[in-house]
Amino acid sequence: MDIWDYFPPDHYLSLVPWASLELESGGTLLSDQAMYIIAGVAPEVLASLHAAHATLSAALRNAIADVLSGRASLGDPVLRARVEDAYAELIQSRPDLRKHIRCGREPDGTFHWEFPLDPTQSAVLTFVGVRVENALTKQAGRFEFEPPIAPAVGTLLGSLDGTRTAAEVRTVVARAGADVERELVRLLEVLNAHQCLAASALSGVRARWLTATRDRDVVHLGHAGLVYRQQDQFLYFDPWLVPWFAEAPVPSLCGALLPRPAALFLTYEHNDHMNQETLLQMPKDVPVIVPSRRDRRAFYIDYPVYLRELGFQEVIELAHGERWTFEGGTVV
Repeated sequence: MDIWDYFPPDHYLSLVPWASLELESGGTLLSDQAMYIIAGVAPEVLASLHAAHATLSAALRNAIADVLSGRASLGDPVLRARVEDAYAELIQSRPDLRKHIRCGREPDGTFHWEFPLDPTQSAVLTFVGVRVENALTKQAGRFEFEPPIAPAVGTLLGSLDGTRTAAEVRTVVARAGADVERELVRLLEVLNAHQCLAASALSGVRARWLTATRDRDVVHLGHAGLVYRQQDQFLYFDPWLVPWFAEAPVPSLCGALLPRPAALFLTYEHNDHMNQETLLQMPKDVPVIVPSRRDRRAFYIDYPVYLRELGFQEVIELAHGERWTFEGGTVV
């Protein structure tokens, strides 16, 4: 049975609220995604830094737990020295890490740590799959793909927000070209097999949001996430739509339960402000406004590279004091 036979062409397709989607890079879930999009250092150096961090992550968590539980104080020099010495021992025991990272204790007792910086280089980010999970049925699957089609995967997932009919989604898939189209159809089949797709005769919830809110209203989505209404447009700031259904008895928000955004603003690179699962659900033809690399320090987040891999077509970098004008207002 063809995937398009499951849904009436005039019905609107969306992901269900309990669908969890997470990209994989080289077979690894990007739970610590910020490490993969740092610029200002060569990819091979960043790989060594990440390997060291991953190896010592359990010990670092224990050290943090000691501070939080009161077993150690934040300024405890003994605790700090133990963590530093453990890090140095790890680096010295691994030639591949020692090639890029230099660290150790100086004769006067101070800890020295350094690695080469390169402002012209950025981390190489390649996506090779999507993990699909239905938090209601507790079933999970995996869709593998070749890295070049990652933006097309992001574009398809962003179109499943309840504002496009099955016929329109089919057009999105067909526009990707024959070879990519086959892969996108396979992704839809995986989503459908795990009961992560829904079809409705009604389009989205925009009309209800316009009725329930007024111009200049701000709606808190949870954590740092905000929706700001400007006339009849909705601007999103740091949206975080985690599928809490896995841990809580109530469904979470999802793209299909929110009005289509006129623009997205990402103010900070941490996972709770620039959440990958949420960004996958967002339409990819809306502008995304991010901090400019012109304000960078030694390290900076390469927002444009990362967001274009997710399928976003328009990434706008704003430096301090710069303006972005849209219909009905200006952001400074």
